[in-house]
Amino acid sequence: MLHTPNYDTRSAFCGPTATGAVTGLPISLVHDAVREVSGRMETAAGAKHPVMGMRNVWLIDAMALLGWRIVEEGRPPRDRVYRLGHFCAARGRDGPFIVQLMGHYVAVGGGEICDTHTNIPLDIASYRGRMSRWVKCWWKFAPASRSAG
Repeated sequence: MLHTPNYDTRSAFCGPTATGAVTGLPISLVHDAVREVSGRMETAAGAKHPVMGMRNVWLIDAMALLGWRIVEEGRPPRDRVYRLGHFCAARGRDGPFIVQLMGHYVAVGGGEICDTHTNIPLDIASYRGRMSRWVKCWWKFAPASRSAG
């Protein structure tokens, strides 16, 4: 269900990598969308502004600009610690999702997970990174032209 991110740029941080894994679009197009929605198009020297840190609103707005919409939004229960491993066990076969962890984004869907530490979607069972990181929130996406499913 997830795509292998198309790293057609020198580097990509976690937000663009997760976005590329969900959309299948090249990272350069994801970067352009983030620049547009953030208003950070160019540096003072006239170069393209680097896309490094990501805000949730930029991620959501960039996904919309790229033709994707939120069909579900969630937050973990307030009464207990909710880790990425819990999310993947409960929702990992569904998706695609972008999950915000503490200081990191990952893509999850169809039994796979993808982040900047893997660079490619891996089966959740074989993923050995960051499963203990706390989940802050998640969004399930669908192409804007398709209904929720």
